[in-house]
Amino acid sequence: MLRDIDDIGADDGMKSNLLEALVVSYVRLVLADDASFVLQKLCSTLTALHHRLGLFWPLPVRHILASLINQGFVPQSSLPDLPQMILAIDRIPAKQAQGAVRFLLTLIEDMGTRTTTAMESLAFNPSSSCLDAVQLLDHCLGQFWQNEHTQVTNHSPSNGTLKTYPTVYDPDLIRLCLQALPVCYLSLAHSIL
Repeated sequence: MLRDIDDIGADDGMKSNLLEALVVSYVRLVLADDASFVLQKLCSTLTALHHRLGLFWPLPVRHILASLINQGFVPQSSLPDLPQMILAIDRIPAKQAQGAVRFLLTLIEDMGTRTTTAMESLAFNPSSSCLDAVQLLDHCLGQFWQNEHTQVTNHSPSNGTLKTYPTVYDPDLIRLCLQALPVCYLSLAHSIL
C-alpha cells in the first residue's frame, strides 16, 4: 500500500507549484531543441505526476499543448478551447508540436506500466484527454498529408513553385504521430464501450 508521505495529495498549492515547475521546464527544454533524453525523462515525470494528481490535472495533453504554443506556462483555468489550439499548431515550429506529441505518447506508454491491463492504461482520461489526443494527432497527420498532396497537385512546371504550409512537418513529428495514433484510437474506443 502506497502512502502519501510528501503530503502533495493534501496541499493544492504544492500541487500547483510542482505542476507549474515541471511544465515550465518541459517547455524550456522543448524550445532548447537539444535534450531528447532529458525530455523523455521529464515526460515520464509529468506522466507520474498526472497519475498521482488524478482529477487535479484533468487535461494534461491540452495543458502541455497550450503551454508549448504559448512558450510558457498557461494556468489550467486559462486553457483555451482545443479548436483554437489546433489551428495555432500550424503557426508554431514543428519542435513544439513534436513536444506535445512526445508527451502524449509517453503518457500513454507510461500509464500502461502503472495499471493492470493495457486497455485500462489507454483510457487515461477518456472524456477529455483522449479526445484531445486524437484531435491533435488527426490534425498533425491531416496537415502533413494535405501538404504532401498540395505539393504534388499544385506544382507548376512553368515557374516551379510549390504551395507550402507555415509549419514544417518533419519526419520525427510524423513518426511520433504514427506511433501514438493507433493507441489513442483504441483508448477512445475503449472509453466509449
